[in-house]
Amino acid sequence: MKKKASAWTKEVKKAMIDRDLDLRALCSAIGGYTREYISAVVNQRVYSPDVINKINTYLQIDEYTEE
Repeated sequence: MKKKASAWTKEVKKAMIDRDLDLRALCSAIGGYTREYISAVVNQRVYSPDVINKINTYLQIDEYTEE
């Protein structure tokens, strides 16, 4: 069964679309993480509070919810 995307994941993806960003651009903007790692964080396969805070700050997203 496919995992349903969380509200935070959807918000990140929407903000990236609104800003015309791809994962590589987001990686560069928040500190040079790999595309694979940022993808894992955004899709909640990996939990990294530091990276989540950087993403939230850069994309101006208010909160993270782990569902």
